[in-house]
This record gives sequence, C-alpha cells and structure tokens, in this order.
Amino acid sequence: MGEDVDYLGTMGGRDTAEAGPLKVLLIDDSQAFYEVIRDMLTTVDGRDYHLDWAATFDAGMEALLSNEHHVCLLDFVLGDGDGLALLREVGERGCSTPVVMLTGQGARRIDIEAIRAGATDYVEKLDVSPPVLERTIRHAIVRRRAEEALRQARDALEDRVRERTAELTKTVSALGAEIAERKRIEKALRESEARFRNLMEHLPGVAIQGYQTDGKVVFWNKASEEVYGYSADEAIGKYLGDLIIPEDIKPLLEKALVLGAEAENSGEFMPSGECDLLRKDGSLVPVYSIHTAVCVRGSANLLFCIDVDLSERKKVEDALRKSETEYRLLAENQKDVVLTISPEGILTYCSPALKELAGYEPEEVVGNHFSEYLTSENDRTRAELAIGRAFSEQVSGTFEFVLISRSGDAIPVEITEKPLVDAGKVVALQCVLRDVTERRRAEETAVRLAEAVEHAGEAILITDSDGSIQYVNPAFTEVTGYTREEALARTPRFLKSGEHDEAFYHALWATISSGEVWQGRMVNKRKDGTLYREDATISPVRDPSGVIVNYVSVNRDITKEVELEQQLTQAQKLESVGRLAGGVAHDFNNLLSPILGYAEMALAKLDPNDPMYSDFAHIRDAGQRATDLVRQLLAFGRKQMMAMRATDLNEVVTGVEPMLRRLIGEDIEVVARLASSLYQVTADHSQIEQVIMNLAVNARDAMPKGGALAIETANVVIDAERDEAHPGVPPGQYATFTVRDTGHGIDQEALAHIFEPFYTTKELGKGTGLGLATAYGIISQHKGHIRVETEPERGTAFIIYVPRSDAGPVKDTESSVAGRGCEGSETILVVEDEEMVRKLAGDVLAAHGYNVLQASHAQEALSLADKHPDTIHLLLTDVIMPQVNGKQLFEQLVKLREDLRVVFMSGYTDEVIADHGVLDAGIHFLQKPFSPRSLTQAVRDALDQ
Repeated sequence: MGEDVDYLGTMGGRDTAEAGPLKVLLIDDSQAFYEVIRDMLTTVDGRDYHLDWAATFDAGMEALLSNEHHVCLLDFVLGDGDGLALLREVGERGCSTPVVMLTGQGARRIDIEAIRAGATDYVEKLDVSPPVLERTIRHAIVRRRAEEALRQARDALEDRVRERTAELTKTVSALGAEIAERKRIEKALRESEARFRNLMEHLPGVAIQGYQTDGKVVFWNKASEEVYGYSADEAIGKYLGDLIIPEDIKPLLEKALVLGAEAENSGEFMPSGECDLLRKDGSLVPVYSIHTAVCVRGSANLLFCIDVDLSERKKVEDALRKSETEYRLLAENQKDVVLTISPEGILTYCSPALKELAGYEPEEVVGNHFSEYLTSENDRTRAELAIGRAFSEQVSGTFEFVLISRSGDAIPVEITEKPLVDAGKVVALQCVLRDVTERRRAEETAVRLAEAVEHAGEAILITDSDGSIQYVNPAFTEVTGYTREEALARTPRFLKSGEHDEAFYHALWATISSGEVWQGRMVNKRKDGTLYREDATISPVRDPSGVIVNYVSVNRDITKEVELEQQLTQAQKLESVGRLAGGVAHDFNNLLSPILGYAEMALAKLDPNDPMYSDFAHIRDAGQRATDLVRQLLAFGRKQMMAMRATDLNEVVTGVEPMLRRLIGEDIEVVARLASSLYQVTADHSQIEQVIMNLAVNARDAMPKGGALAIETANVVIDAERDEAHPGVPPGQYATFTVRDTGHGIDQEALAHIFEPFYTTKELGKGTGLGLATAYGIISQHKGHIRVETEPERGTAFIIYVPRSDAGPVKDTESSVAGRGCEGSETILVVEDEEMVRKLAGDVLAAHGYNVLQASHAQEALSLADKHPDTIHLLLTDVIMPQVNGKQLFEQLVKLREDLRVVFMSGYTDEVIADHGVLDAGIHFLQKPFSPRSLTQAVRDALDQ
C-alpha cells in the first residue's frame, strides 16, 4: 500500500512535491455518516487523510469543480438533489476528480447507472468499513491513474499524429522537391510508431488490443497474452469477436465497430465499463475496458481496446463480501450478542440478539461508547483497560462485567474479545457477549448444594462405579465414627453388621448396577462396634453418554426413631388395655359394692365363732382382692381417682424406706441417695408410694441371691433440643426418682413387654403381671415418664420423671373429719339406677338411724321430693344415669329445697366423672365400690359441713 500511496501523490496534475495527506471529499446529507467516515479514515494505517464534507447538491458541485481532492465519495441520494445528476453535470464541466458512488439500496441497476454517469467505482453503505474504505479510495485513484495515463498516451499519440501529419502535408506539397526530406520524415514516423508500439507492447498490467474497423486484430501486446492466453501470432489477423468476446456481448462489439468507423476524432468512441471477456481456456476474466480510436484525415483507421484486469480485485471483493456475509449471518442468527468495537471503544456493529438480552435496538447503541452500558465505575475502568490492551498487544481475552439493561436491570455477562488485524495493526475488536445469569445461578446452586450436602443431617457418600468411596460428608463421620480419611478409597463393606445375608447385598448391587434406584432399611456397624439402623437410598449417576460413573448413597440414621416407634407401639398397646380396664371398671364396681357391703354387714352381725363368720370373711376378702385388681387396672389405664397435692418426692422415699426394708429382706441392701432442694411436684402421695413398692418388689425378684437396691432422687432439666441422655422425654423441668438394682437384668425380648398387664416372666402363681403395668399407669396419669436402663447380669434401673410444679394442692379427696360418729336421723334421698347398689346404700343408712327415700332415676326422685312433706337433708346420687345425670338432678332439686346437701357416687373413672363437673373443690364424692363405713362417713361429712 505504501508504494501506491506515494505514487498517488503525483497524479492528477497535482504538484509532485506535495507531501500532505490524501484529500477526500464526502458529499452526503447525513452528518452521522460523515462522522463514521471520518472515524474510519483515522484508523487507516500508512497514510494520512484529510476529509472535507459537503452536505448539499450545490456545495458538492462547487467542491468537486475545484479539482482540489484526490477522490470524492458521493451519496446516490442527496437531500436536495440527485447524486447521478450531480455526477453527470460535473463530468460535463470538466471535473477530473475520481468519484465513488455510495448507495444504500444495493441495486445493480443503480451501480451500472453510476458507472455510466462517470463514477470510478461504487460501494454499498452497509459494506463500508475501514479496510473497504481504504481499498475503495486506493482503487478509485489507481483506476483514474490508468485512465489518465491512457488519455495522456492518446493525447500524445494524437499530438504526434497531428505533428507527423503536418510534416507529411508539407512533405507531400513539396514532394517533388523534397523526396529526401520525406524519406527522413517517414523514417522518423516509423521510429515514432516503433516507440509507440514498444510503449504499448510493454505497458505493465494493461492489455491492449489494436484492431481495424472490420474487427481484425493488428496489435496484441504482452499483457494481452498474459490476460487472455493467446500469443500475438495466434491473435493477429483474427476477428476479435472469435477470440475474447462472449456470445452475449458480441452485439456490443458490432456496435463498437460501427461507432469506431464513424469516429471523426481520435479518442473514446463508446463508454468505458466493466465486462467479462473470454480466456483461451474458456474461462471468463473480469476487465475494465476503454475503447479509443486513432483517426487520420477524419476517418478511423485504427481502434484500440485497453483492458485493465480486475481478477485480483474481484477475488478480494468476493472474499470480503463472502466473509462479511458469513459474519453477518453468523452474528445475526446466534443467541449470543456479537459486537464490533473501534480502538476508541465505540460500538460500530451490534447483532440483533442485544434486544432480547438487554432491550436495546442495535441501531441505538452503535456509535456509543461500550462502557456506557456497564453498571459500575469499576467495570467501566476494567473494560477500557481490556480494550486498550487488546489493541496495543493484539491479545484476545475473556472478561465478566455487569451490563445494565434498558429497564435498569443488572445482567451479568461474559465478553470474549478477538482483535481484527489488518496490515499488522488491530483495526477493531470482534466481541461475543454472552448472558451468564443462568451459569451464575447454576454456580450458586452448586455451591449451595455442596454446602447443603456438607451440612445435611443425613450421611451421604459417593462412590465410583466399582464402589470405591470418593466422598463422605460430616454427617457420615458423626453417624459411623469413621473420619473422611478413614473412609476414602474403601468400599462400604467395612460397615457390614452381619445382620444381613449375602443375598441381601447381591440384590442391592444388582439393582443399582442395572441403573435402578435402591431404597431400603439396613443395619450397619459403627467404628465402636455398636449397631445402628438406617434408611438408605442409593442412586446411580450417569455421564452424558449414559454410562454409570458414580453411585450416591443418602442414609438416614433411624435408630432412635425405631426405638421411639417401639415405644409408641408399646404405649398404644397399653392404651388399648387401659381403655378396656376403664370400660369394665364401672360394672365391676357396681357388682363389688353390694358384695363387700353385705359381707361387712353380715360380719358385723355374726359372732366370730359362728361358722358363717368365716364364710363371709372369705367373701369380703375375695371382694377386696377384686377391688384391688380393678384399682390396679385403673391405675395402669391412667383412669384411677387421684388425690393430687403438692408433694416432695424425698419425703415419699423417706416414708416408704422402712417398709421397703421389711418387704425385700435382709439379704438386699437398701440405699437412699436423696438430692437437696428437690423440685416440688403435684402428685398422689399414696400412688407414688405404690410405684416405689412395685418397683422394689420387681427388683427383689431380680436378685434371688441378694444384692443392692438404691433409690435416688435428682432434678433434671431437658432443653428444647432433646437431651440425648433422656431419650423419649419431652423438654422441661422434672424431679426424678430412680430405683436401681444389681440383679440379672432384662433381656431385649422381655423389655418390649414389661409394662403390659398380666405379662410376667415369673413362675405360674408367683406374680399377677400388674406391678410394672400399674407403675406405668400411675406415672402416666401424673403426666410423667418411665425410662428403663438395663444390661444382662449387671442390673436394671427404672428412672421416673415427674413434672415440676410450684402450685399448691390440685384436689384432695381425703376425708376432713375422719373418725367422727357416723349415725344420724336426717332424711336421705338415695338415687341409683343399679338396684343392688341402691338397696345396699338404703340398708346401710337405715341401719345407722337415717330416714331413707329411694328412687331408681331422676324423674322418680323429683316426684318423691315434690310429694315428701318434711325436710330432705341430703341427696346421695349416682353421677351417670339415663336421661338426667346426678349433677343435673341436684341442680333441679336445690331449686325446690335450698338447704339440700349432696354426695355424688360413681363406679366410673376419674376422667368420665370430671366431664360431669362433680370433682370440683368442696364437692363430696364417693368412689364405688364403697364399704358401709366409707358410705356413712361420706354422708356424715356432707351433713356436718
């Protein structure tokens, strides 16, 4: 390029000493396009350019006619005129500046019209770039140089011909006298022709053919041989149309021959232009043809065709056009945004994908600085540094920035820069801008997933396809006791417990190796040798080709859950039995009341020496044992009537300790370890004693050869996260007492059943199986918990948790006037739907001097009360009766007799009676089965209150 530019400075009639920049004139009514051309010319290496701009038709014409510019860029459409009209007018007025027509429509017709109007070249505006612009200017100037050279040659030839013609004329006029001079002139002419021929023959790069008006070739220079493949011998004498003229333009040759023959002056006889001519091998060659005639005495006797080979230029233009087309198609049809950035950081191209990404139309951003669309000053500084480095060092790079969208959203993007180099210099940056929002989210998700795996409560391990462990999370270490280092590179076989047979593991491996997910429960062994249960899910992981490359196992330790499930199952079984006990208690109590009552009444009438006395005593004892059995069942079922009050468990243990020593024998040592400042609880004192006694008897039977029995109390606080030292016990504050023995312990099979009623491991006839069941029911009714710790041959400990309470007595059903006389003369209304119980109560009260009225239901009682003329002092009524219950009956009767007192009685359980509101403070209640003494005492207490 350097040689061309140096030469360009000497052409066009300008001063050869001129060393300034190439002067370029732009005639275009768009200032924006002027600024684009100006910026492009500043990027061209090796030559300085000076750009003048005319925005109107008249200004453009004036500037062109000044002939001060090396080249002119003329827009096809001007705001106030037609570019073609301007071109024709300045041509007619002698403008010598080469003109390149700029078109935005891309129509071939327009391009041809521009060339015919005198344009040296044409360029579509959309194709304009620094390299294209620089090449176009160079080609326009070179083309004009060739035209001017030919014109100069033609003018010189004409001058020579005219000179020689004048000389010949003089010679002819003086032919006779000056033959010698004529010969000299002819010789000089031949020499001139030889020089001209030599010049034409060896003119580099320009094919010249001389032919006569009949089309026969008379001259064929070396360049013609190179361009068309015919030697001079092959061409001379042949019809030009048979050599290089294709069939489709042979009519043009015929027209040219006619026009050439009619030419009166030397010079062009038809417009110049581009066309495709034939080579000898049949291929086409693009050329720019100039047709000129050499006329002597008003007639053309020699025609010349001067062809400039455009093959290389066409190749470059086609390659450039193809490259630009491919680039544009690629850029405009991919999801990523394609940008072109100038050395100044200006966006010169943007693909349509920008609208989908950020909401901008491409034409909005082209011409703006790239950094305007970055969110932070830091990103803008980084972008400018990256662009500067790419231009200065010609290096590619990938960077991440945050782009601001039209709506103001921040979009993380990745930009890959690639320098575009021309003549060893970076002329632009080609950039691909990719939205990395999803990748960022995926990366963040992956990080969170990794953190979740690391902090998961489930043990997670990952193996390769052969089962070798590649990863374990901290939960695995916590569950198994093995560190990550101890587990890696091993197979999970080291966790085997021996609880599963080989068929189990074969089935597992067959499932996962076939690509299926295995789910199941297994027992494994910790590092310390203890066993644990876990629910496991093992899933295969495939690579993109579908090959299994890993297995992921997620294991949840369910050891405690299994224990809790077993406890829940046990509790549900006990609850079922308790409901059964509560259901039958009422009927038992109604049967036992007359049995015990009449037995005691008979015993009171008989002499101890009477043979019947012993029989009634057996009846009484059997009834009492039945009563105790019912009470045990009710205690187990948590349905026993309780006398709750503020209680110190240390006092309970101290009070029962002497009795324990007598109960369990001298070969067992009894030790009490009592905590100071023990929490107060709300409890039934006698029932807690019963629990201690039952546990002590159970411990005695576990130590047939003697041992030690310890009773310990303590305060326990369990936090909200469940203290592992107290499994199954909810958070809270508790006072505890523990009954610990050194006996043979309890095996696992028996441990699952110890609180079930009637379950016993003792010999037949040596235990009812209700001792532990009763203790369980009593503690449950206190809203407490029992936990068992046992080990074969090393003893058993029952730990009882009773909730802390600082309140006073909850309810107290103990008699407040025990020991007073029970006789009286008041009138008592007895209401009971069970006839035997009603008759027993009436007989007992009548025997103690009371006047008794009896009714089997509420309506009968109301009728009696209404008809009885005297005072009724007390109502003795069953609580649960058909239609109207005992409390409702009392509420109706007290409206008739305001001073009426009441004693409620029932064989139902605590919770049923509580639902009827008769256990409130100050209410007298008699639990069935009752003895004559407890009945008369309750009546007397109510009357004397």
